[in-house]
Amino acid sequence: MNNTFFTDIPPSNLKEKFATGYYEDGKELEGKYSILTQQAGGAAWSTPSELCKYIIEMQLSLKGKSNKVLSQETTQKMLTPKIGNAGLGFFVDSIGAEKYFSHSGGRRGFTSLFYGSFESGKGVVVFVNQSNATIQNEIAKSVAMAYGWKDFYKPKTKSIIPMSEKELEEYEGEYLIGPEWSVFVDYDGTGLYAAVSGQSWYNIFPEAKDKFFGQVKEVELEFVRTNHAVNKLIYKVDGQSHELKKTIALSDDELLEYMGEYMISDTSSIFIRKHANRIEVRTKEYTFDIFPETKTHFFLYGTKATIDFVRTNNTFTKIIYKDDGGQIHEFKKK
Repeated sequence: MNNTFFTDIPPSNLKEKFATGYYEDGKELEGKYSILTQQAGGAAWSTPSELCKYIIEMQLSLKGKSNKVLSQETTQKMLTPKIGNAGLGFFVDSIGAEKYFSHSGGRRGFTSLFYGSFESGKGVVVFVNQSNATIQNEIAKSVAMAYGWKDFYKPKTKSIIPMSEKELEEYEGEYLIGPEWSVFVDYDGTGLYAAVSGQSWYNIFPEAKDKFFGQVKEVELEFVRTNHAVNKLIYKVDGQSHELKKTIALSDDELLEYMGEYMISDTSSIFIRKHANRIEVRTKEYTFDIFPETKTHFFLYGTKATIDFVRTNNTFTKIIYKDDGGQIHEFKKK
């Protein structure tokens, strides 16, 4: 492996051989590639051919047929899961009837992925000089199909139902994963798109009313309604299911209407303030964001607690706080 090394700054005599990285939007990475200060995660330089040599040597060592670097015993330890499916430097999974070791990698402008089988000598290495990792999975699956890797990839056939523009617009909005993460759904006039915070947009297609799937990204989205209005999303990805609440967008002027101090007694109060494009609640002990389901009904992420704002003559004058245990507290605006 003469073209594989760990270093923050690559040798000058190899620079002309380095690929240029690209962002998800197709723009070239400044300086062609990133320079990282750490010499472990993310600082390895290599080629697909060199990683193929590494995988082949691991496969041979595992069977005791070659032990140029590692003994069979050490290789077996590396490929034995310690926590979940994680071994020492690899992830181990059963795909169909075979067991594979794998790992993925990435830095700005580049992504990578490899698989190696335990028994049959199968393997694939994919390097992509682009930040979007989706395509590397598609390439690996395509290789598996072309070379007849039994049960490695089973394509699903789905039917797409027609939906009107009005129907698709019902699903638009932000669905909260956590205080700083959301799934966004948007209709752009040609189709429905989804994206996780900070990631690229991808098409989603309706297979039934309220049920969609991704084509490039393998996800399933099932929208849940209350009184005919969409208010939740069941987001299924990587074998996990997440229930997300829909939160509506409020303008800066609307957010300012909620601001103020709300009293529960002469000595106890909470403060409502604008925090970026959100509403923040401050008590003596805690500070947390609340999220609007409607213009008067808000929820706290990860709890059953809710806050309802009450208007008098078009002005917010109090809040009704229902805590996690169901107790109700009334705060009057000062």
